[in-house]
Amino acid sequence: MKFTTTLMLLLSCFALSSNAQYKKYKSLEQALINPERVYHLHLEEDWLNTLSGDIGAFTNLKILELEGNNLESLPDAIWTLTTLERLDLDQNRFTEMPPELGKLVNLVELDLDQNRITKLPAEIGQLKKLQRLDLDDNRLTTLPPEIGQLKQLIELEVRANQLTSLPEEIGQCDSLNFLYLNNNFLPSLPESIGHLVELRALDLWHNKLTTLPAGIGKLRNLTRLHVYRNKLTELPQEIGDLVMLNELDVEKNQLTQLPNTIGNMMGLVTLELDSNNITTLPASIGKLTQLQKLDLEWNQVKKIPPQVGKLKQLTYLDFAHCKLKKLPASIGNLVALEYLHLSDNNIKALPDTIGALTRLESLLIANNRLKTVPEGFKRMTSLFVLEINGNRFSEWEEQGIMAWTRNNIPIIESPWDEYGD
Repeated sequence: MKFTTTLMLLLSCFALSSNAQYKKYKSLEQALINPERVYHLHLEEDWLNTLSGDIGAFTNLKILELEGNNLESLPDAIWTLTTLERLDLDQNRFTEMPPELGKLVNLVELDLDQNRITKLPAEIGQLKKLQRLDLDDNRLTTLPPEIGQLKQLIELEVRANQLTSLPEEIGQCDSLNFLYLNNNFLPSLPESIGHLVELRALDLWHNKLTTLPAGIGKLRNLTRLHVYRNKLTELPQEIGDLVMLNELDVEKNQLTQLPNTIGNMMGLVTLELDSNNITTLPASIGKLTQLQKLDLEWNQVKKIPPQVGKLKQLTYLDFAHCKLKKLPASIGNLVALEYLHLSDNNIKALPDTIGALTRLESLLIANNRLKTVPEGFKRMTSLFVLEINGNRFSEWEEQGIMAWTRNNIPIIESPWDEYGD
């Protein structure tokens, strides 16, 4: 996806500008021989319980890596290293960062993930050059308002904390491209989230969100929005303004319908909606002509609108565990379809047009009410997996299906293994 490519480019550029030009010292003793010539000190996984005050001798240090030790505090001398551009303190035992952190004014990257930090100092706002801040796997319940002073911040990671709120000031992080807030306890988002107009990826899954602010529609550069495993009952109409969005994942929420504006999201490639309470789909869904994956498994959908047949790029379609009684004839227009899952519905017949799905590799229609299959069924010559058990075929129909499937399909759940009610 586009956002992943951009992230890799950003990080690789930083790596080239930092790692490649400096010799990496892995021993404090060796580095102290000529401390003024040391730019990169790598002391990861050295089982350090304390860090020597001699660290202050490295007056030209650019990169300090202390990942995977047992550090609970840092010597005062470390805050004199004002040339530092990258500080890696993840996988230690820190419970807090002192106000002196704000003295490291040249920091571009700060890694604090996998510690026990409960609070950040207000002085973090003094790190004006910071581009990446990793706070994953800590114990933060909120972020300081001063986070909004980080005008050059590109990536903010606060996964797997205990966040219950975000400050309005987060909307002042003008350069933010990537915001990861999944696995927290957020019940809502500040309206100022809509000010992050450079945002490309927003991960909010596994929180306690009941609504999304209307301002989210202002994130016109967003390509990925993941909000699954929340408590959303609806999506705002403004979500249709996200015309650059490639991925929308809203599975495992409490949605009952989709806004008609969803049809405006012309860039959507993946739409994940499974495990909600959706009963109907808007006709505008047929406008999503770039869509390749549509997943509505475990919903309450009774009817697929015929406009779904306009999704000519679709390769994956899942309506299993819904309440469908029939399929629209337009399903035969999905000529790129490779995977079709319709099991556990109330479908009584398949349209003959299904035979036009000549690229279909997996057809799962178990546990429906089929009594026969159309003649066009035999035109699906790419079928590799067929699950058709649990239907209501007659003995004659069983024999015909059995003969054809044995000769044409490698993996079969046979129609005579079990029957529907």
